[in-house]
Amino acid sequence: MEAVVSHNEADLSTWLPLEYSENLVYGEENVQFSEWTRELKNELNRQSKEKIEKDSK
Repeated sequence: MEAVVSHNEADLSTWLPLEYSENLVYGEENVQFSEWTRELKNELNRQSKEKIEKDSK
């Protein structure tokens, strides 16, 4: 999830087109062992979507 956090902190202009969708699924299988990590991934996804929406306007 470190990569997702890094992307969320970086300017959207540094993202490759593929990363818009990849950021939402990257690491998904790695968080399934724990409710806490699943919730963290959900929050990171929310932040990613918010960033994409905000910066796309």
